[in-house]
Amino acid sequence: MLKSNFFKRAVSLAVAAMIAGSAFTAAAAADYLYGDINADGFVNSLDALAAINHSIGKVTYTDEALKRADVNADGEVNTNDALLILNYSIGKIETFPAEKEESKIPSTAEEITAYYNDAVNKVIDSKAGFKKNRTTTLNSLEGGSLMNMQIVIDMVNEFLGVGTQTFNNEKGNAGYLSAAALNASDVKNAACTQKDGVYTVTLTLKDGASSATASKTTDTSPIARTGVYCGKGVSSNFDYKNSANIYEVIKSTGEATVDNVKGTTYNSKIVAKIDSSTGNLISLDVSFDWNATLTKIKYGFVTVKEGKGIVSTSVSLSDIEW
Repeated sequence: MLKSNFFKRAVSLAVAAMIAGSAFTAAAAADYLYGDINADGFVNSLDALAAINHSIGKVTYTDEALKRADVNADGEVNTNDALLILNYSIGKIETFPAEKEESKIPSTAEEITAYYNDAVNKVIDSKAGFKKNRTTTLNSLEGGSLMNMQIVIDMVNEFLGVGTQTFNNEKGNAGYLSAAALNASDVKNAACTQKDGVYTVTLTLKDGASSATASKTTDTSPIARTGVYCGKGVSSNFDYKNSANIYEVIKSTGEATVDNVKGTTYNSKIVAKIDSSTGNLISLDVSFDWNATLTKIKYGFVTVKEGKGIVSTSVSLSDIEW
C-alpha cells in the first residue's frame, strides 16, 4: 500500500512538473466539455493540474466537473486523465477517448429501440438466468351486481395475478420473456445515457389499444413488443394481458360470455441498464397502466351491459446470470 501511494504521488509530481514547464495555451472552443474541469471554456494545464489535485484528494469537484475530467472514460479521475488533458492542451492528441466512446452511444429513437431490442433478445437467445418480479394492482372494477360477486372478484384477481409474484428463470432456460420488437414509431421519448460503463435506456411509449370479439382480435399496443411476457403460453402468467386474453378466459369458463372487449395501455415506461462493452442486459424495469371495457357480460342468470377495470402493472428483471 505504501509503495502504491508513493508511486501515485511520484507520477503526480512528474505530471505537475510537466505542467509547470508547459505553455499555457487554449486548446478548445468555449462549448467544449471534456477536459475543461474548471469550466472556463478552455482545456489547458490548469485543468491537468485540477485532475491531479483531485486524484490526491486535495480538492473535490461536482459530478459535472468530474464528468468533464474523466477524459479516458474509465470511471475515475487520476493522473492518466491529467496526462491526456496535458497532451491535448499542447496538441499531441486531437480527441479524448471519452469523446470517442460517447460517439458510440445510441442517440436516435431508431438506434435506441434497436439497441434495447438486442439486449432483451440476447437474454432469451442466450438462455440467461434471471429473477423477475411482477406487481399488479387492480385499481377499480365496475359492473354492477356481477362485479360485486365474490366469485367474480376472485376470478379476476387470479387471472390478473393481483399482488407481487416472483418468477425465477434458471440459466439454460428461455422463459418468462417474449421477444422484444419495438420501433421508433412506438415511442414518445427515447434517451440513452452512459455512466461507469453502463448505458441507461429510458423509453416512454405511446398509448396502445386492443380489442376482441368472436370474429376478430386486434392489438396495437407497444407494450406487447417490449419483451414482457405475453402472446404465447398460459395467459394468466402473462405480464401483459390484452383484450383477446380476457375474451378467451371468459369464454373458457363455460359459464360466462362477453360480446366485446376493448383495452387501452397508457403511462408505459421502460428503464433498462445495459453493459456498454458487452451489450448484456443488467436490469430491466417496465411499468404500464391499462384498462378494459367489457360489453354485454353474461354469467349464469346475470347480465351486465358494461363492465370496466383499471390495472397497474410493473415488471422488473434482476440478478441476470450469463
